[in-house]
Amino acid sequence: MARESDLWFDKTAAISPAQKLVLDILGNRLHGNDSCSLPAVGEVWDEVLVFSRGHRVALLLYDFLKGHTEGVPLTLMDTLARMYLINAVHNQRFESELKSLAGIFADNNLSMIPLKGMVLSRFLYGDPALRPSVDLDLLVRSADLELACQLLEGRGYRSRLQVHARLKKAYGRIQHHEAFFHPLRRIHLELHHQLSPRNRAAVPPVDSIWLRARSVANGEDNYFQMSDEDQLLYLSIHSARECWGSLLQLTDIAALITVHPPDWALLLELADEQRCRRRLLISCALVARLFSIPLPSQVTTLAGGEKRLYKVCGMALQKLFNPDLTKSAFKNEHLWLDPVLADTWRDRLKILYYKSNLRWAKMSAYGPGSQELE
Repeated sequence: MARESDLWFDKTAAISPAQKLVLDILGNRLHGNDSCSLPAVGEVWDEVLVFSRGHRVALLLYDFLKGHTEGVPLTLMDTLARMYLINAVHNQRFESELKSLAGIFADNNLSMIPLKGMVLSRFLYGDPALRPSVDLDLLVRSADLELACQLLEGRGYRSRLQVHARLKKAYGRIQHHEAFFHPLRRIHLELHHQLSPRNRAAVPPVDSIWLRARSVANGEDNYFQMSDEDQLLYLSIHSARECWGSLLQLTDIAALITVHPPDWALLLELADEQRCRRRLLISCALVARLFSIPLPSQVTTLAGGEKRLYKVCGMALQKLFNPDLTKSAFKNEHLWLDPVLADTWRDRLKILYYKSNLRWAKMSAYGPGSQELE
């Protein structure tokens, strides 16, 4: 079994006491450990609130701190309680809309898989209000995309992609979803037909994902949900798009491994099939380090052999824990990061081709100097 130092962490980003406390609380929550000593220093808790809100894990801290209030400022608990109530109301509105859309789709013989959001929150954390949701994300089969768009428009949703016709055609070939907005309900919705855009990663074979999907109870409703292995791969692909700069996304991955352990042999087989092994290995190594998640020997051995990804992991740690790091340090990150993470040269060339294709369409539609539409 590879040593922990082989998992790309010989040089880690320095973290503050408040950031370490956030990691400790999240780790204790994941492992069900109640023996957590908490500091009574107000300045530390102030930074804890700022850091956890920035990474969207404040409500997970609140869920743990409710049972460990000794030493925690009352003002902090009051703030977290208000945040929880606001998010509960917000997610209830999303859940009600999701239920309505599920009925509309079912009446038209369409199946859908909700991605992330309050459904994932209920699945991983047992409470739909603990995970913030910005929008609704739904996955449909590619063959059903046109009808699904029509049903959403009949519901009152409007497409958010208002661009030049030439760019829209190129964008449609590359992008993995259609973006909508409901002006009355004030709900943003992304209708996915693939799990990743062609200019950011290899496109996983969605048909096989649907074959492995299962129906699960979600409160009073039933929805399709990806298998644990496909879910972990999807979360890894999604987190890689931001260079693992979101603590919430890494906590989701850690919770999935802890609460719903995957079949690791099948997981690695599917990672090769979906051509996202590097993204999976980095995700696993990060959560193993941050939250002390045990990994099987076949995963750590493969991870230790990926020496070329040291820089990516170092960047991920910097984005997580260095609050003074400016975005300029990651300028054009999306141009070089995706080819580095590609599992094969063939995928690397395809990613570069689609990046160039989209940039050419952008320049053709709007002229030189236009930024790439991501």
